[in-house]
Amino acid sequence: ASPSRRLGIPGRIADDMSGTGTLPSGTPIACDDCFERKATIPLGAPAVGLERRAPTCEHWLVPSMFDEVLAGSRPGEVVFEVERTFAFLDAEPRVVGHALVVSKLLVDRVYDLPAADYEELWAAVRMLAPVLQAVTRTQRVVVLVAGFEVPHAHVHLMPGNTRQDVFGREPLNMTADELASLAATVRSEIGRIRSHHPG
Repeated sequence: ASPSRRLGIPGRIADDMSGTGTLPSGTPIACDDCFERKATIPLGAPAVGLERRAPTCEHWLVPSMFDEVLAGSRPGEVVFEVERTFAFLDAEPRVVGHALVVSKLLVDRVYDLPAADYEELWAAVRMLAPVLQAVTRTQRVVVLVAGFEVPHAHVHLMPGNTRQDVFGREPLNMTADELASLAATVRSEIGRIRSHHPG
């Protein structure tokens, strides 16, 4: 999958636009407070000096860890992707089948997403949760929005049978092969469902 056109982490120019490197072609830049004002960084553009694009705005976005997952440069098996949303299996899952559903528009809080992005995010949650429940053969899937670790709107899906199955657990030691196998099963089940219900 190609990187999202609208991913990043909010940060001040002084911190994130230090000129220590370059940002990849197509990297979106926007403001966490006024995200409708966007620009696209041309190929090889230096990180320094971008503040001239919107002198009244000092909040900018650079690629987040979720963007790296979608691009394939960080561990995480992507199992689903549509225009505004994607989902992947956590590389350090709390439970088998622990997935994150992520907006491709970086906004810190889920409830601050524009309506179309918000609706597509929750439609993906609604579709994926029963898939994870079926694949893991559990009784339910916990749906959790937190955002304390990564300020990028996302939803955790964690299959389990009891509260103790999900909360207060250390990450599982799943191998890359185990995650890849589980992801293939999830993708297959998603494909089967979507072929029967194209809408």
